[in-house]
Amino acid sequence: MTERTASNSSDLFDCEAVFCDDYLHFYGPHLSPEFNLQQADVVWRLLSISADCKVLDLGCGHGRIANELARRGARMSGLDSSPFFLNVAREAARREELTVDYVEGDMRELSWRHEFDAIYCWYTTYGYFSDTENIEVLRQCFNALKPGGRLLIEQANRNALLRRGLPFTEVTSRGDDMMIDEVDYDVFEDRTRTRRSMVRQGKVSRANFSIRLYSYAELAARMVRVGFSSAEGFGRGGQPFTTYDPRLILVARK
Repeated sequence: MTERTASNSSDLFDCEAVFCDDYLHFYGPHLSPEFNLQQADVVWRLLSISADCKVLDLGCGHGRIANELARRGARMSGLDSSPFFLNVAREAARREELTVDYVEGDMRELSWRHEFDAIYCWYTTYGYFSDTENIEVLRQCFNALKPGGRLLIEQANRNALLRRGLPFTEVTSRGDDMMIDEVDYDVFEDRTRTRRSMVRQGKVSRANFSIRLYSYAELAARMVRVGFSSAEGFGRGGQPFTTYDPRLILVARK
């Protein structure tokens, strides 16, 4: 099978413009402690994590799930490319006296080998790159896991998204501030393409980002291709997956 290679990765996802203080400003009310706790519960259960398991949060953001799992006794590491988010995560861990090894880095180039019992990539944090680079992320995860280790990837369910209909526009308001996402879909690349405009305190900023969305079968096949022995799908709350669920979770075993 010939891999499609999209344009330069930096053209696909402007991480610096997306993952900044504006992100927390607009999404913060949604990412409540109760919401984070519910999502951490799903990660904990599907990866069969127990106290003292060594776990990597790949694309950890501001640490909302990694810190919760550390609170439960997991030995946590978190990797992200955003210095801003990592500083927020470290400060939150420091306030609660939690031990989490937060590392700035690129998920396509992991230095760990046979280190973790489990790795998770949550909240559509997978698929930022070209097909070839996305497969490399899976390979890096495989190498970083211990034998028998598990990888979890969570993303928007492509089938449900297409059923909703595209293009569409989403508006998120907070007081007088507003974030507008104009979302379209590239059927040739199977990628969402979003033009984001943010109006905050009268100032306008913009960011563009694209995410490759894989079907259950596509992502499971890629996991097996890099060496995982199996992959099982689940819906948003960890229940058996259906094509109508808005989220897709795949768990693969090394």
